[in-house]
Amino acid sequence: MIRVMLVDDEENALDMLDILLTQIGNISIIGKHMNPYIAIQEINEKSPDAVFFDIHMPGMNGMDAAKLIRQSSPHTQIIFSTAYSEYAVEAFSIRSLDYLLKPITLDRLRHSVQRIEETMISPVDTPDNQPSTKIVCMGGFSIQIPSAKDGRLAWRTSKEKELCAFLAHHGGVEVEQGVIMDTLWPDAAFEKARSYLYTCVSLLRKHFREYDVPIDVHKIGNGYALKFDGVSCDWLELERCLEKPSDIDKSLLNDMSKLYKDDYMKDCAYPWALQRQAELSRRYVLVLRRTAEFYKQNDNLPSSIECLERLLKLCPDSERDGRELMKLYMANGDRNEAIGVYRQLEQAVNIHLGADMEPETILLHDHIVSSSN
Repeated sequence: MIRVMLVDDEENALDMLDILLTQIGNISIIGKHMNPYIAIQEINEKSPDAVFFDIHMPGMNGMDAAKLIRQSSPHTQIIFSTAYSEYAVEAFSIRSLDYLLKPITLDRLRHSVQRIEETMISPVDTPDNQPSTKIVCMGGFSIQIPSAKDGRLAWRTSKEKELCAFLAHHGGVEVEQGVIMDTLWPDAAFEKARSYLYTCVSLLRKHFREYDVPIDVHKIGNGYALKFDGVSCDWLELERCLEKPSDIDKSLLNDMSKLYKDDYMKDCAYPWALQRQAELSRRYVLVLRRTAEFYKQNDNLPSSIECLERLLKLCPDSERDGRELMKLYMANGDRNEAIGVYRQLEQAVNIHLGADMEPETILLHDHIVSSSN
């Protein structure tokens, strides 16, 4: 039984959604609210499996509410319901499960319920040999397949690749046709943009069939979704790792490091990917800092050093982390390594950024050099 909460400032909309969900079945509605503040408080207390949230609410809109729910009840799936399509991109950027346009039909709602059910199924442990087909978003974008000459799907056009990347960016969630057109062809007239979209969708489907790739583009309502059941997607796996409890786990850290090969969609020049790129980087850096401090406090200097080395590969101009790594090397008796970190920082800050080193970093370097004389 799926435990669901409904939030909408219109009583008729709440009642209609209640009726439709009851018709679908396997749903337990544990709360109906017209006040978003009371709803959030109850969500925190009951942790429902999913919440259907109207975007336009008095006092607090659905987007702001969703961000609060993400913090307090991260496993609760969020489905937005609204009469406006222009909020779809923002909705998916905060990892909502679905985006329903009013009036909501029974078939469309049934699809959302199926998606909730899928998130509740415990993943089956995969064998050591990972699935041969992979969607790779970290460090660029590609579809890794064994049947291709170089192990990757070759794109016929740049827009075919971007469409596939944009759908993968939404993790299998339906994206409204208008959102896709406005994002990929913002300057094109409506008819031309729609023609470009249909052409790219057709090309993608043909491409997947040609190389026997277990991925497809599904038409759902007035939008499209990338279906990749059984195919791994690195950014989704990384998300799952980052959402796990904050207890220090070396194996989990290793898993994250393998997934975080480089920045999300690096060098793809997709403006729509920049927000997630920054967010994933920020969260991973925080994990590395927290873990480095934990190991330091427990006198495990080698593991603390390893964390900061990984961090500086991502943020080579971070003097704060560089100074900490220099201190750890000195505490570990590795003076040359400490000086090497300073030189790397100097190159990143002076040459690449064209900035001056922070006085604290220079003083630390001078102290290390003078202490050896």
